[in-house]
Amino acid sequence: MAATTKYLTGFCSIGQHEGTRPRGYNDKPLKTCYFWQECSCDCHIQITKMFEMTGQERIPVDNPEYIVPKRTFWIPSDDPDYGISALAAPEITPEGVSATVIAKEVSVTPTGRTSRGGLESWVQRECLAWLVDRDPEYGLPVRIISEEIGRVEAINPPSQGAIAAVFDRWVKYGYALFADKPRRFTGLTSQGQEKGLDWCRANFKAKQKKNA
Repeated sequence: MAATTKYLTGFCSIGQHEGTRPRGYNDKPLKTCYFWQECSCDCHIQITKMFEMTGQERIPVDNPEYIVPKRTFWIPSDDPDYGISALAAPEITPEGVSATVIAKEVSVTPTGRTSRGGLESWVQRECLAWLVDRDPEYGLPVRIISEEIGRVEAINPPSQGAIAAVFDRWVKYGYALFADKPRRFTGLTSQGQEKGLDWCRANFKAKQKKNA
């Protein structure tokens, strides 16, 4: 791979050299050139030699008096809920399971694998249908969900372990409630009832990204 051609940056061309303390027309400290790997100015060469002599890792040397201005503009990514609120919608209506859930299309390969999110859509459909006419004393076991999906879709019943994995994700999303021995669906959380799976999933991922 050919070496990158170096050039004199705008910072160094107007005297904002690395390792110095330049000031502007209003006497405010200015940022110095931090493109030490790309800029051809001698200031970077001299500072690099100093780092090499002391055996330290090379890092940019900024003006210690410079203060980053407070940002006064807004961008969509600043809002942790940007775009998420539009996903919120209850999935059970007075008429039953919403048409949005029922209408989700799932493709199946000849080997029996579903499209991405396909099994989750089937599991959601069965759980919500059960909620419309449920048995609150017990719940909907993984085994029953598997058998019902197999019957409705005319396929081999999906793995109970894969369905249990869907349950685990829903717990992380704060979407649904479950019981064990046997593992079974017992209902939706308050936010699951109010806002639905798509919102719960997007909200979980947004929080993860924010905390990363």
